[in-house]
Amino acid sequence: KTQKLFSSAELLNSVFIELKKKSLSPTLAGLSSGYHDLDLLTQGFQKSDLIIVAGRPSTGKTALVLNIALNVIRDSKLPVLFFSLEMSKEQIIYRLLSIEANINQARLKSGKLYQNDWVKLNKIIKIMSKIPFFIDDTPDLSIQDIHSKIKTILFEQSQIGLIVIDYLQLMQNPTSKT
Repeated sequence: KTQKLFSSAELLNSVFIELKKKSLSPTLAGLSSGYHDLDLLTQGFQKSDLIIVAGRPSTGKTALVLNIALNVIRDSKLPVLFFSLEMSKEQIIYRLLSIEANINQARLKSGKLYQNDWVKLNKIIKIMSKIPFFIDDTPDLSIQDIHSKIKTILFEQSQIGLIVIDYLQLMQNPTSKT
């Protein structure tokens, strides 16, 4: 079988036309994080990407990934699985409500809410109760546990947009679990 040889002029012309098409309607190869600069660096989150968000304690890592998770759901309509090995599911929900309603988390948790806060919360709760966001706060999860739960959600939802494991270091070593 012989392959045709292509001149650099032919290839450059072909690539130029492809680039022109892409520039007219730019799209990401993967899912948008909702952060333009991050999407430019990653071309969106690709299937099978492992993205690790690291930083010092209390620097907003969980808040960042919650925002990204919400952005992925809004943009793609695909489910997000959030495994929280450090915080309870209630704490995660409080954070989500605080982010979405733009209400200070301390004020939200204490219940010191104004009339307009209740209006915002009511609206946000109605919207968020319909989104495909799944939270698991089971302590001491192993890789096998997570794999099993992912398979269950895949069976129910047919697709998953993003899987977040908050606090990877707290995952159980499969050989040490009894």
